[in-house]
This record gives sequence, structure tokens and C-alpha cells, in this order.
Amino acid sequence: MASRTPSQPITIPTGGTPLTFMHITQARTPTKTASARTIKRRCMQMQNIREVVSQEESSTLLRRELDYLSTSDRQILLQEAGIVSAIGPGEALAIKAGLGMPYGQS
Repeated sequence: MASRTPSQPITIPTGGTPLTFMHITQARTPTKTASARTIKRRCMQMQNIREVVSQEESSTLLRRELDYLSTSDRQILLQEAGIVSAIGPGEALAIKAGLGMPYGQS
């Protein structure tokens, strides 16, 4: 068998759905303490896995994964990414008025 890089999937035809195998390394260090190079490599590996699993629509799968996060986990994720999602009470009232929503509706 020819030499393959760890990120290339191997597809084996079967009588039905073909089987796809990928080499996935097990992390030895937590991501919080890993180097920038290691984190980049892990992100690229996850991107490759998403592409194989979602048939080249990895961005759609990533959006669906975010839907499964709890609200508190999403808030933590946004804070760690440096995205401020705070809407003040005055802005919220203006948005509701613009959408024609009653004051008490969230």
C-alpha cells in the first residue's frame, strides 16, 4: 500500500455504503495548555473530519454543532472569541418595536 499522510481518508468499497477510515491522533495535552502549532494542527484535523462526515459541507455541520451547545456554553465561546453580544435594554426595546413585538415577549 502506498504511503499516506495521516489526514487522507482511506475509502473501502463494500456491497453497500463504502467504509471510510481516517487516522485520528489521541491528544496528550489539553488544548488549554497546547502550543499554537498543536492547536492549529488539531483544528485542521477536525476540519478534515467534518469534510468527510458532511460530504464537503463542513460549514453547515459546524453551524449544526453550535446549535447543540447550551446557551451558557455559546456565551462562553463568544467571550473567548472576543465577540461582545451584549444588547442593552434600550437597544432591545428598539429592536422589539421595530419587529412589532410586544414588550413582554422575548
